[in-house]
This record gives sequence, structure tokens and C-alpha cells, in this order.
Amino acid sequence: MAHALNRLSNFFTRRVFARLLSTFICCLVLVVKPLSRYGGPSAFLLLTLKELVFSAQETLAQHFEATILNITAGWTKSKLPRLQLSARISCFVSIWLLTTDPGVSTSFARAATSFVWITLSPAVICLLCNMLFLRWFSTHFARTLANSFSKLHECLVVSMNENLILDENWEPLGVDLQRNHILDELLADSIQLDLAYSIAAFELRLGRISVESIKPLIGVVENIRRELAWGSSRAILSPGEKSHAVMMPAGQLSQAILASMKYVEAALLFAFERSANVPGLETSGNKTAPQILRRLDEARDAARREFATAFQSMNDGARKDENEMADEMNRAVLVADKILSLHSTSRTRLWYPRFSWAWLGVSDENYSNHLEDGGGLSLAEAREGLSELVRWREAKITRLRFVLAACVRAIVHSSHLQHAVKNSIGVMLLSIPAFLPVGSPGQRWFVDAHGQWMIISYVWVLETNTGATWRVAYLRTAGTIVGAVYAYLTWLICRTNPYGLVLMVTLADLPISWLILGQKFPLLALLRQSVTLPPIVFFRFLDANSDTEIIVLAAWRAAMISAGVLAALVMNTLVFPKHCRMLFLRNASHTLGLLGQLYLALSRDLFKRNRVCIPDDGRRVLMLELEIRNSSIRLSRLMIALRDEMSLLPKPMMQYRNTVTSIQAMLDIMIGLRKIREHIPIRETVFGVMRDRREFVSCVCISLYACDHAFRAHQPLPQFLPSVRHARRTLMLHIAPNLHQSQRAHGLSRVYASAEGEVLLYMVDTLENLLNICRTLFGTAEWLTGPADSEVSTLTDPKIHHEWHGTL
Repeated sequence: MAHALNRLSNFFTRRVFARLLSTFICCLVLVVKPLSRYGGPSAFLLLTLKELVFSAQETLAQHFEATILNITAGWTKSKLPRLQLSARISCFVSIWLLTTDPGVSTSFARAATSFVWITLSPAVICLLCNMLFLRWFSTHFARTLANSFSKLHECLVVSMNENLILDENWEPLGVDLQRNHILDELLADSIQLDLAYSIAAFELRLGRISVESIKPLIGVVENIRRELAWGSSRAILSPGEKSHAVMMPAGQLSQAILASMKYVEAALLFAFERSANVPGLETSGNKTAPQILRRLDEARDAARREFATAFQSMNDGARKDENEMADEMNRAVLVADKILSLHSTSRTRLWYPRFSWAWLGVSDENYSNHLEDGGGLSLAEAREGLSELVRWREAKITRLRFVLAACVRAIVHSSHLQHAVKNSIGVMLLSIPAFLPVGSPGQRWFVDAHGQWMIISYVWVLETNTGATWRVAYLRTAGTIVGAVYAYLTWLICRTNPYGLVLMVTLADLPISWLILGQKFPLLALLRQSVTLPPIVFFRFLDANSDTEIIVLAAWRAAMISAGVLAALVMNTLVFPKHCRMLFLRNASHTLGLLGQLYLALSRDLFKRNRVCIPDDGRRVLMLELEIRNSSIRLSRLMIALRDEMSLLPKPMMQYRNTVTSIQAMLDIMIGLRKIREHIPIRETVFGVMRDRREFVSCVCISLYACDHAFRAHQPLPQFLPSVRHARRTLMLHIAPNLHQSQRAHGLSRVYASAEGEVLLYMVDTLENLLNICRTLFGTAEWLTGPADSEVSTLTDPKIHHEWHGTL
């Protein structure tokens, strides 16, 4: 009973009350004749616009912004994601006005005047209702950050118990599964943090602290997540080595890191949730932060001294991780201390969004644009072409040719233009019956069936790829059927009784709100009320002279909406199809190519003898890391659409998921390598084993290129490729004596050298996993089959410098 009451109280939030009140008032406006007559026979569209356009948002600031944008409407649907809804409502109003009695000027003027009332009424009603219930500020970003630190705390406890055995009762059964589960959740939260910050940064908000002040914590969460992802192997210690000299500083450092995580989590909740009592936080005089910082510094320094002495018998990767995490948490505690100071000294103020192209969504480009542009020349090809065509080497003519080629390529391969063409072709074909001569069979059919719903449904269902279109299509078709049945039952019960109509429509908003706010099947709920329900329920009430049977009207509504859905599916399948499977393979190929570029950049920096830091090189590495991260996020989103896409071909979803996981793991490993290599002894680990380093880098690049080519060309891999594992083993064997004989490499530099070897082993495992995925998906070009014979034995001959990784 208590659980049921708790769930019920969680459902009836401020947003739910705002939705219910706005629905109730809109229904009242419709049934009050002096008011509804201003909307004419289409006044029922008031509820449609209320749900589709002016529905309650999470905060009052978001709702105010949406109201302004949607009243002023938009000019694009594909290019600017933030104005997508505004563009759709513009199409909605235009389609309804232009296909109702076309050519009759008096009818058009009367319908346009009615639509002013239909648009402004739900906008004003919803805004006033939301002002009664919604807050001006949102804490979603801060809550997500605090939750991430809580999961980091949980994951670190698991890892440290496994490595240091802090808990005597600890049982390692299922530890790997538990840690991997937490790390998967942390990866999803890390991706969600970027989205939450972009929403919070571009919204009108009331509060004391700007969201930019806690933006650095996103990097802290991501860096610690990476440290935990590739540095969580178990320490192998013999009983005699478990001395207090090693275990005590490691445990103290771990406890200091855990305490700092709790402090940052509590500070975020206190500053943004406006909670008076947050456990573990002392706000008087900000005494907690200096204590935690001092404890972190002392524990880190003590651990470094002990690790530098006893590193040979320790798990060096894990000890290095603790030092890195201590540095990151030092930054996080300083940020938390700053926001607490700002919270105590600042007043509540209005934070304006920073208007820019990014605010309109331009930064989130359609990823298929660049990938499908296969007509561009590389720089080497262009130079070769110029050398062969001497007469075209004139500078002005050359620049003009390149500019024209770029323009033609951008037009031909623009996904936004292709989407606009599909949208316009569908609207044109479906609206042809509306513009036939008055009295013709086609025109009468369009009027009787209210064909506007077919066109509007087409515009609402058409998405940028086939997978998303299929998902929207089957959800909206199901929602249409459910809505039509409910509307007909409402008519049978209430007829034209205004009290019954208001009650039934308002009650219908309860399960609809649960579906929408619960994020289960929002599209089904939206279409059930906003498109199907009002036109049927209020039709006879608003037009008493009509002799159309309600069941016939419900059937026509469902048929027209389904026809629009079918037209969108056909259009997205036949004209400029964007199949999610092909998009996924192209995106995966592009991301693997970026991983290859990133590893080359890291290796190029490693082989520079002067070790001079060039800002442009560092900036290029960081930009590559950011681009790969964004690419992996897009791959995850494509997986969702790919799952819903209807296809005759089987879809190996498990292998696709493993591909995304492996790509993310490779990125984490390469970022870890970049940080570790800043501290390794160069002479012993690089210059002393230059040949082995080159061999390892070549093997990694060849393997990444092979995977890139397999995903791009859908061709099988060669049966044998140079073994990265063998190259890594040879490299480590030659580094070990160099470190042992060196008089320069000591202390933490040797710890980092050992940690690099551990991370390279993770890289080998991940790379071989990628190769196995490619062989599973695209096959192997075999030339040697059957049981091993005398010729095969030469593949593993120790006298041969290479070893091969293959299927035999």
C-alpha cells in the first residue's frame, strides 16, 4: 500500500497538474459557445495545438521559450533542430488553411482569423496554467552530475576492495560483472551530461549560480570514468607483501578520494536543490573544503613515496590511477568550494540563454553529410591532377574550380536539402485532390474525408532516416486506433453533453500524461489525444448541422492518418533512403579511421626527440578525441533507430553493440596512453627500443585500417594480419632490461612505464576483439585452410620477426 501511494505521489508532479489544468480549461473554452464560435468549425484544433505545440515543459522558463518560438514559428525542419517543432506547426497551419476551400478568398480570410484565436488560446491558457505550478529553474543538470559522482564513489569502492581488500568480508564473486554494470551506467551518464549541459546553458533560468560554474565537473567525471574503465585490474600481492608500509597509504588515499566525492555530491545538491540539510556538508565558513584538500594532498604525497619504493610488487596501473584520480578530485573540490561560496554570496537572478547558431541546434550536424560525400578529392589527388593538366594551373581558375566543385558536392549530398525535397514532394502529391475543380469526385472525397489529416500526418511522421520513420509510424498508427476507439466510446456516453465531454477528455489526460512523462510510448499518447480525440469528440458539438455519423467520422480520421503514415514510409524508402544499417556502417568506418589518426598523432608526439610541446599538435589531439567521442554517441543513437527499422535482412545487433563498446574502449585507452606517456622515461622506453616501437605502431595502424576498410567496403578481412600481441610482447621484453639497468628511471617514472605496458595489453585485447567482430560480420578472405601442416609451422617460427594474427 505504501509503495503504491509513493508511486502515485511521484506521478502527480507540478507538470502533471499543469497539464491537467490546461486540458480542463481548453475543454471549457470549447464547450462555451460565446468563446468557441471565434474558432469556427475547426475550433477543436485548440486542443490539438495545445498538446502538440504548447504542452507543459519541465520548467516555466522552457515553456516560455517554446511559446515564443512556436508562435513566431520557424523556417526549417531539418537544419535547425531547436526549431523543428516550430517548422512543423507552420506546416500544420499552412496545410489546413490552404486546403480548406481553395480559391475562395472570403473563406480563407475567415479561416485565417479563426486560426489566430485557435493558436493564441492554447498558448495563453497553457502559459497561465504553467505559471501556477512550474518553477523557473531546473536542477536536472546538477542532479545528473551529483548522481554521476555517487556512481563513481560506488565503482571506486568496488575496485579498491578488489585491489586493496579494504573490507575483510569482501567476496570477489561477481565483482567484474558489478563493476562493468556500474561503468556502463557511468558511460551513459557521461553522455547524458553533455546533453543536459547544452539544455541548461541555452535556457532562460532563475537561480543563484550559473551552470557554467559547474561545467568543469563534466571533464572530471569523464576522466575518472576512463581511469576506472581501463585501470581496474586486480593487484597481485603475496601475503608477505601486504605490509602496512604499502597498504596503509593506498587505503588512506582511497578513503580521501571517496570522501571528496561525497563532498562534491553534497555540494551540488545543496547549491542547486536548495535543500537546507544535506548530510556530510558543513557550510559554516566553508571549513570542509580545506580539510578535504589537505587530506587529499597528504594522502597523495605519502602514497607516491611508498609506491616509488615498492612499485615492483604492486599493481602499478591501479596505483597510478589513484594518483590521477586524486588530482581530478582536487579540481572537483575546488569547483565545489567555489559554487558554495557563490551560493552564499549571490542573489537569485535571471540567467539569459546565449543566443547563437548552437542554440538553434546547428552544432549537432547530420552525421551522414560528410560520410556520404564520396566525390571529394584528397590533397594528393588534387596536386597530381594539377601536375597533369598544366593549362589549368592558373591560380584563379584553380580556386574557381574547387569552389564550384564544393558547391555542387554540398548541394548534391546535403541531407537537409534531400529531406526538404522529400517533404515537399509528399505534401504536393497528397494535396492534389484539394485543388481539383470544385465538385469533382476527387475534391469531394478530400472534403468529406478531411484529407488535411493525411498531409499533416505525413509531415509529422517523416523523419531523417528510415529507422526513426518506422518507429514513429507504428507508434502513431497504434495511437490513432486507440484514440479513435476512445473518442467513439466518449461520443456514445456523452453525445453533446458539455459536462461529460469536458470530464472524459480531462480524464483521458491522466494516462496520457503518465505515458508522456514516463517516457514509455510518448508518441502513441500524443497522437491519441492531440490528433484523433478532439476532432471526433467535439465535431458534432461544434457543428450541430452535420449529418455525418460519428463512427464514419472516426473511421475516416483513422484512415487519413494511416494513409499519411504509409506515404511517409514509402517516401523515406524510395526517395533518398537513409537506411540506419548503412549509416551505422559508414559511421563506424569513419570513427575507426579517426581512431587511427588519433593513434598516429600520439605516436608522432612520442617519437619526437626534442619533446617540445607544440600547441597545434595538442589541440589537434584534443579535437580528435572530442570528434571520436561525438561519433560514438551518434553510433549509440543510430543503434536505437536501427533496432526499430523494418528490414528483410537480418540485423546482427549484438555485434553492432560490441562494435560501439570496443570503439569507446579504444578511445578511453588512447586517452589513458596520452596521459601516461607524459611521465614515462623516454630514453629507456622509446629511444632504446625504437625498432620495436615502430613495429607495434605499424601493427596497430594496420589493424585499425583493416577494420576501417571492412566496415567501409563491406569486404572480408585478410586471413592473416601482423600480430599486435606479439609486437607488444616483444616491446615489453626489451623495455624491461632497459629499465632494470637504467640509473635515471626510478620512482614514479618506472610506475608509469609499467602502467603503459598494462594499458597496451588492454589495447591489444580490444583491437583483437574488433578484428574478430569484423571477421564475424564480413568474413575472412582465406587462402590457407585445413589442419596445420609443415608450411603453417613457419607462421610461429621464433626466428621470424613477425607473428601473424589470423583464423587458423
